[in-house]
Amino acid sequence: MVVAIGPGLLGVRARVDAANDPVLRALWGGRVVGEQVVRSGDKVVSGLGIDLQTRDRVKLMGRLVAGAVAQGEVQMAVRVEGSLGNCPKYLNGRALVARTPEVEGVEDGFPLSARARRVVDQADLFFLSSGHGTGMDTNHRGGSKGFVRIGRNDEGAVELIYPECCTRPWAISRPTPSWASPYPILTLRMYSMHAFTFCPAIWNWELTSRQATGTATILTGDAADALLPHTRLAVKITLTSALLVKGGLPMRATSPQVDYSPYNPPARPLAAEGAAALPSTPLATATLQHRQPLTPSITRFTFALDAPHEPVPGEYVTLDFAAELDHGWSHMRDDDPRSLNEDWIRSFTVSGSPSARAFEITARVKRGGATELLAKHLLRGGPLEVAVRGFAVTEGTRMGAVAEGGKKKEVFVAGGVGITPLLAQAPGLLEDGKAFEVIWGVRGEDVGVVRDAVERIPGLAARLRVHVTGKIGEADEETLAKIEALGLGVERRRMEKQDLERVFEGEKRKFYLCAAPALLTIMKGWLENEEVVWEDFGY
Repeated sequence: MVVAIGPGLLGVRARVDAANDPVLRALWGGRVVGEQVVRSGDKVVSGLGIDLQTRDRVKLMGRLVAGAVAQGEVQMAVRVEGSLGNCPKYLNGRALVARTPEVEGVEDGFPLSARARRVVDQADLFFLSSGHGTGMDTNHRGGSKGFVRIGRNDEGAVELIYPECCTRPWAISRPTPSWASPYPILTLRMYSMHAFTFCPAIWNWELTSRQATGTATILTGDAADALLPHTRLAVKITLTSALLVKGGLPMRATSPQVDYSPYNPPARPLAAEGAAALPSTPLATATLQHRQPLTPSITRFTFALDAPHEPVPGEYVTLDFAAELDHGWSHMRDDDPRSLNEDWIRSFTVSGSPSARAFEITARVKRGGATELLAKHLLRGGPLEVAVRGFAVTEGTRMGAVAEGGKKKEVFVAGGVGITPLLAQAPGLLEDGKAFEVIWGVRGEDVGVVRDAVERIPGLAARLRVHVTGKIGEADEETLAKIEALGLGVERRRMEKQDLERVFEGEKRKFYLCAAPALLTIMKGWLENEEVVWEDFGY
């Protein structure tokens, strides 16, 4: 509880884990044992008042006047010397209630244990206090679950990396405008309780807190992108100490429900975790030449390149749409909050036959994004040029290699536009006589994509079985009749486990999966005893 007790004075009362709380140790000059009183007019303190349900927050800084600890409760008087209200961005709504801390276990030192790593991995919010000279500041950083990544984790050091998305990066989380780097992090608190994770994180209702100190280094431009791809500003915190306390929090969640902030950018993996860093300058420029709607929501786009590249069947292209879609800086953007931290970089599988000077992509058009720009651009009104950031191949969808010598049969399983990696590879696989089969799940309104695929790739229909779900209109039934006449197997139901098990049953086989995250999770469960590689298009 925090109340005003006089002009410029706040009274603070809270249940605490007196034995392990680093703030109390700092204010009391060491470990708190029994009942203790401290009087000090020069110890700098800072805090953050926050209501996660309403997303209100205000920063405070000042000096400790006096304090006392008795029976697990701390009371302090703080003279406020500065305050600042903050915006609601990156705060994930949740309901908390007070509880009495009951410590069940403590871990200290490096490397971080599996339990400690889970606290970080599941976190969508943490608090940090930084100090420089005679100033001090406390603030929060939040985002999607997993926005904090663990870099180095060994006995020598632990590194935490996250993208910096605040309006004026770090200026409002530091007591001075100096950008000296590295600089001290006095405390960094990550908590875990359950069901919603919140650095404070809520995990297994264990009310676990991760407390740490260290130094922070700010990375910009290519240095940030090399460490955390798709990021132009990142912070790396090198921990100098860390403490994991199970059951030490004076709060708990009342519900597992989380109201995630609409401003949260997607969590990005580190380059060390497999994410590909992008070159700082474009490799080429792609000009939109043609588009062909295949269904009400799926279109094939054809681009010409101003510089040749060595094409590989099954590759993907990364395009930068920032020149067309970036709105520039703004503090808030409630009409389109996700665009505030949007880099407008998108990757698409090249769905047509390889070419050195052109490429095709087949994509579902989504409102307000890069694909809508491609779908609505007036081709006669002038060229639409997009920067090409690179071409690459994902081994998760590259077929043909394991089939050498006939040792293994390959099964490609796709959902919707997840078929695109197969479309570019199928002509070569058929020509080489590779043993492969395809299972493809589509919505009734998307059967036009199936017809286009089997008409453009002779021989594919004999290797393909399609599962059609949802409403099938009269025109779509006519389309299905035409493609069934080509030898295509059609099932008017959802894909099931046995559909995958029957393909090349009893033979050595390898499955390639490409689908949206939800379907991908289901299919991986079906194939837990099989050799499986996968890609998702959850972007």
